[in-house]
Amino acid sequence: MLSPWELAKAVISRGTTAIMADPHEIANVLGIDGIRLMLEASRGLAVDMFFLLPSCVPATDLETSGASLSARDLKPLLRQKRVLGLAEMMNYPGVWPGTTLSWKNSPPCITGSVTVTRPASRGGI
Repeated sequence: MLSPWELAKAVISRGTTAIMADPHEIANVLGIDGIRLMLEASRGLAVDMFFLLPSCVPATDLETSGASLSARDLKPLLRQKRVLGLAEMMNYPGVWPGTTLSWKNSPPCITGSVTVTRPASRGGI
């Protein structure tokens, strides 16, 4: 893993001018402080770095990662100029038909219709 500064240094010479990042892994370990750290560390770089907020930390209720984030924790970050939305929903049981496990905790940046892609399962799609 590279720091935002090292990543920017590595890609700018190849013509990359913007990066979209999902700080899920650092959020798993450091929680909201990890996301804030990434936002601060990526400020003022030669490359524009934008972020999608992790949709589920931990990814499932089977994981013990060190941090747990709720919609309430993430909502203030939606006001950040470089936070553009919500990242992938990794907790597929949380969006399985008939469950509300994760959706009830999702930040209010989800509006309108939501498309969910999931593998085929017994009983159809």
